[in-house]
Amino acid sequence: MRKSKISDSAIQNALNCNATLTEFIVLALYGQEISYPYMCEICSASEKKVSMLDLGPLHKKVYFHIQCIVGGLKDSKRKSQANNKVGVKQVNNNI
Repeated sequence: MRKSKISDSAIQNALNCNATLTEFIVLALYGQEISYPYMCEICSASEKKVSMLDLGPLHKKVYFHIQCIVGGLKDSKRKSQANNKVGVKQVNNNI
């Protein structure tokens, strides 16, 4: 059996790293929200013998969907930042 080049401690360190865990979560969510539905549509179009050039509307929908997700994240980030500023003012008023 071939020995892995990645040590157990390296894997353990990666699983204890917040940045790495965040990347794993983002990749999983992207797969579930974007990649899997897209591939289902592409494969069903392939079975129907639809040309990729005819899938322009699908690609526009995917693009719009991603933009909505990104826009929603930006909006929630703004709300979170606004809430944090309010919290900071409240803390400063108590001092």
